[in-house]
Amino acid sequence: MATLSLIICFYSQLLAQDNYLAELQGKLSSSKDSNLVRTYNLLGNYYSLQEEYDSSEFYYNKVLSLSNEIGFPKGLCWAYGNLGRIQYVHYSNFEKAIELYLKGLEVAEKNKLDMWVATSYLNMAHVYGDQKKIELGLETLFKASDILKRINDSVRLAPTYLKIGEFYNEINSEEKAILYNEDAISICRKVLARNNNTPQRRMEMEGHLRTALFVKASRLKKKKDYQEALAISQLLTDETKDIEGIEERVTYINFSSGLYNLMYDYKKSLLLNEQALALLKEDSISSLYQGYYENMSKAYAGLGLYAKAYENHLLYKQISDTILNKESLRATTEMQTKYEMEKKDEAIVLLNKEKKSQRTIIGLAIGVIVIALALLVFAVHSKQLQARLFKQQRELEKNELQKKMAVLEQMALRAQMNPHFIFNSLTSIQNFVYDKDGQTAQKFISSFSRLIRQTLDNSGRQLIPLNDEIKYLDNYLQLEQMRLRNKFQYTIHVQESIDKEMTHVPSMVLQPFVENSIKHGVQQKQNNDGLIKITVSKNGTLSCVVEDNGIGRQSSMFLKDESDDGYESKGMDITKSRIETINKIYETSISLNIEDLSDDKGQPAGTRVKIDFPVDL
Repeated sequence: MATLSLIICFYSQLLAQDNYLAELQGKLSSSKDSNLVRTYNLLGNYYSLQEEYDSSEFYYNKVLSLSNEIGFPKGLCWAYGNLGRIQYVHYSNFEKAIELYLKGLEVAEKNKLDMWVATSYLNMAHVYGDQKKIELGLETLFKASDILKRINDSVRLAPTYLKIGEFYNEINSEEKAILYNEDAISICRKVLARNNNTPQRRMEMEGHLRTALFVKASRLKKKKDYQEALAISQLLTDETKDIEGIEERVTYINFSSGLYNLMYDYKKSLLLNEQALALLKEDSISSLYQGYYENMSKAYAGLGLYAKAYENHLLYKQISDTILNKESLRATTEMQTKYEMEKKDEAIVLLNKEKKSQRTIIGLAIGVIVIALALLVFAVHSKQLQARLFKQQRELEKNELQKKMAVLEQMALRAQMNPHFIFNSLTSIQNFVYDKDGQTAQKFISSFSRLIRQTLDNSGRQLIPLNDEIKYLDNYLQLEQMRLRNKFQYTIHVQESIDKEMTHVPSMVLQPFVENSIKHGVQQKQNNDGLIKITVSKNGTLSCVVEDNGIGRQSSMFLKDESDDGYESKGMDITKSRIETINKIYETSISLNIEDLSDDKGQPAGTRVKIDFPVDL
């Protein structure tokens, strides 16, 4: 967001002063009228940058009330703009943000404050962009650009054109996107050619110019004009060698490395990757490592070094899974925040009648925190695994490479499954929240937290006691029963002679087949008479059977599971691959058999999956 970026950039210099806050607070007693409004606004900005939003809102509301009292239109514009920014950035409450921006726009237009009219339009455009209301976003951007051209504000016109180009790109209007991006480049260069630029303005315009040039380079790459794209990328890399921070420079290096791969110059790609690695730090953002490992994998594959290519592809995949988890968590937290804001507004009017609802909200908030902590543990676990794999790959002797690759493949397949479990469970929690079924939501959160702990415990072990696998399945089936409103029943029976603590099986090997029985079997039945039976017996081998009375595999192929939301589960295929890998590593013979069941009339009557494990696994 351009407005927020300008505020952060300006006030970050002031925040560096240790006595800045004390100085502002000292002005409160001596300032009067409009100067007091300015002091309140600066205090609001200070606390906003510290992410202390309650204090920030307090002072912005002071700006609003005092500006109304003394008739200070500019103060009203500050207040509405800043309060709208908090609703947009912190609470993701788009409707409330637009409402506040419109109030600021009304004040600015009434008092002919052209700069604030343009600012209000720019603020609304960013909100419309996040809402994917591109046509409305373009409309407000054009209004803002007309004003900025009229008042000759080239400094803000350049990022406005950049945003217009971005919106046109969103709706695949490429020619217009190119036109506005070129206009932004031209404006930036004209402003930078002036002799009266302040250091702050020069830094801002150089940043806008680099952004516009990188957009141009990305478009040239899409058109396969790799040489020209590379020339721009190398220029940007050189220009960022002296700026603070490494993120922007590494982004350009990764981009150039990818271009060399596309041009089949894999050695130059690897040289650039070495430069990127020298700059990267452990706390660098994940997407930078993601680009690095992707380029490394493609370069090594191009050179025929498939072992190293596979290693880097695996690390790239693990980081991608971690980013996906973070995005899922962010989306869930955003929806939870909106829900809490709505309940907070209702509580102002119905405080005495809503005590029970408030307790439910608190419980749900605690549940989401538990989920966030669990996902954080999982992300740390994945990062640690990534570091170990990277180190081990260089230490092992060449004659052990094939066996190690099999182990890595098994770990990678398991890592693909864990995010899928978490995503489905988060979706279920969201559904209960939307239904306002607080009691069931709390029960579900408790069971899901237990499932997360079990998943994290099991993911670090190739083999686990049968008892742990049975507990995991029981907890998973309970969650699915709640989610599907008891559409099916289930039984788990283990032969009494089996020592469940001393008998071991691969972790989570049965869960994908149970999941498949639910999604494509009993869930598709019209009546709530679904039944899943899990049986474990020992007779020479350890036999695990998952049997359902669903509609059968053939019938399920013609139905679409609406709960998938476009996600294609690959759990069964992954498990089959895992079984093959385990057989190679341990030189054993785990067998898998899937049987379609039918009734007396030959009609589909369910599916039976049988897995036989050696008893000494």
